Amino acid sequence: MKKLLVLVYVCAVLVLSSSAAMAEDAGHGGHVAPEPPDASKFVDVKIASSDIKIATPDTGSIEVQSVTPILETGITTITTSGKFYVSDAGKKPSLLGGFTLDIKHKEEDKNAAIDIALPSVQEMGLKEVPAFAWIQDKDQTTGEATDSYSRYSIESTTGGLTVKGVVLSKHFSEANVLVGNETNTSTHGGGSSGCNAAALPIVVLLTALPLLCFRRK
Repeated sequence: MKKLLVLVYVCAVLVLSSSAAMAEDAGHGGHVAPEPPDASKFVDVKIASSDIKIATPDTGSIEVQSVTPILETGITTITTSGKFYVSDAGKKPSLLGGFTLDIKHKEEDKNAAIDIALPSVQEMGLKEVPAFAWIQDKDQTTGEATDSYSRYSIESTTGGLTVKGVVLSKHFSEANVLVGNETNTSTHGGGSSGCNAAALPIVVLLTALPLLCFRRK
């Protein structure tokens, strides 16, 4: 009996550790925003192909083919149909600007993780400094663009903005790139409650097992 209790205890610890790791691994999303993005600060960005630089430690064969600003008049279609991943279930994107980016790359480079360097906030005409970029996913079977948008962190410097660690095969050759920040939803109540609720039985079990062992001595 004691061995069984120890086995159950170890399994519970592993499950709890795995849940924590999965939550931490959701750096690009993990929660789908329950409300459409706020586009009240969205502007038509000023950007050209020559303004964007692609950096990767693995290859130099990835090139920007074209970039087309997403106009303010067309953002409504994206915000109403798009599924945007955010860091917390009580958050939603606040979009500041965006563009459609076409990247040319060789087949052997498709799994590269790239950094996308953009012009400064002032050069693009944004109203705020964005902390995140939402990039349109593609269907891995058909290669067609979907309505799902994964979230990436943006590094801001005096020289410009850099979208970090973008998975090339997940999005390109062509995808919408939207920059912005996260803001609270109208019904903000915190996004960790679901994870906490799922873990509660495990926590109770971990607490009770030592007591069961003690009573049997």
